[in-house]
Amino acid sequence: MAMSSLHYNEIWSHPNKSLKEHLTRVGEIAKSSASAIPLHIPNAESFIKIVYLVGLYHDIGKATPFFQRYLREKDPAQKAFLKNQFETKHSLISAIATYFAVEEFLKDKEIKDKRFATFLPIVSFLSVRRHHTNLQSAAEDLKPDSIKNERLKNQIDNLYSNYLSFLPYWNNVSKELKKLPTNWPLKKLTLLRFLEEEKSILPYLIQHLLYSLLLDADRHEVAVESRIERRTLPANLIESYRKHIGFDTPKSQLDILRNEIYQRVFSQAEVIDIDQDHILSFSAPTGSGKTLTALAFAIELRNKIIEKKKHYPRIIYSLPFLSIIDQNAQIIEEVIKTSIRKDPTSDLFLIHHHLTDYSYKKEDTEYGHDESEILIEGWDSEIIITTFVQLFHTLFSNRNRAIRKFHKIAGSIIILDEVQSFPHQYWLLFREFGKAMGKYLDTYFILTTATQPAIFNDTKELLPEKEKYFRTLNRTQITINTSTTVRLK
Repeated sequence: MAMSSLHYNEIWSHPNKSLKEHLTRVGEIAKSSASAIPLHIPNAESFIKIVYLVGLYHDIGKATPFFQRYLREKDPAQKAFLKNQFETKHSLISAIATYFAVEEFLKDKEIKDKRFATFLPIVSFLSVRRHHTNLQSAAEDLKPDSIKNERLKNQIDNLYSNYLSFLPYWNNVSKELKKLPTNWPLKKLTLLRFLEEEKSILPYLIQHLLYSLLLDADRHEVAVESRIERRTLPANLIESYRKHIGFDTPKSQLDILRNEIYQRVFSQAEVIDIDQDHILSFSAPTGSGKTLTALAFAIELRNKIIEKKKHYPRIIYSLPFLSIIDQNAQIIEEVIKTSIRKDPTSDLFLIHHHLTDYSYKKEDTEYGHDESEILIEGWDSEIIITTFVQLFHTLFSNRNRAIRKFHKIAGSIIILDEVQSFPHQYWLLFREFGKAMGKYLDTYFILTTATQPAIFNDTKELLPEKEKYFRTLNRTQITINTSTTVRLK
């Protein structure tokens, strides 16, 4: 009896979850998340549809008797044995099917940049190929001689093809699959040639974005089953707190200066060009109230973006050290609590670093540990305070766990406090990456410090008369003792 003749009442993706439901929901969640990002990449509309296709196809390799037998196996030893069999694994065959589906989709589309018509199917393949591991060398993943051909053919021959007929382009995809493994379509030279000609960070951004959207949708669908609804921030968030602690009625010269700095920076939100000014700097002396001022500006900038662009950016407050994260987190928590008159829930304010307690709460729901871990590590909140390590690993890492929240950074407002602590050997990388994030993904960076490093040479300064405040708040005095005689021997 052929393996494909084995019959199951339902094809599962996970215990007691139908594969069709899982694929459909992952596609919908990924598409919804992609649609919420302000994309300024080539063929943005087609990219969102490709994201949907990747979600639909990412687990089709589970529609085999090999995987279904593994999923239903009760004996632990036998289950462990089946898990390690090539035919049980589903990522490679799913990735190849995804490649063909995206290729079929692009045949019907008018792609302005034809090179992307070859790049997008490959990047879709890579995202699905590694959605259970970490991203690897693309050149290695595209090599045909790394595939165990006969065992791949065995998987293809035993696919429950009729079950998968709900998928768009499936008839053509199925025909292309049956030509394998003798006709391996993924040419690594095509990708390498494209990257050589492109000479920009854009392909990296697209790869990271697609991978992130798939990973997050997959994890949400399995563990949480729905997306967290976005929250609005009170318009008077900072002002309520300032009045509460008396900052609006300064009583000393220092209070007057802090208030003046606050008002000058806050007013800049009205005059900056939100289409051009993506890299901003806020240079002010230590003790001038940068935390509240930067947060107030970010919230006002968010309101302006919502009004003008109809997009809701998250605010990500990033710092280099855990000690100051705890201090600043207490301030932000108190700010929100003063305005809404109760402790902020996790969907409004989130703290994330490697020592984070995985406890995620909404107004009417407290999630279990596994769900909380997914929501916290996925930055499902409006204001997130985190470390440089978490932020920059997401931007520059190949690790599945870190990249999953990359699409939450896209379109966000990122405050980099004490940015002078960022290692200088990465300045050039961050400079190019930050500009690209602003240009293609409408992300804003606010570099906040008393000693502004020369990472960018063309930032928009939020405190134009900063020298005045540095002179006024100068707390360092250098005294030269000329009466001491030094004798040289």
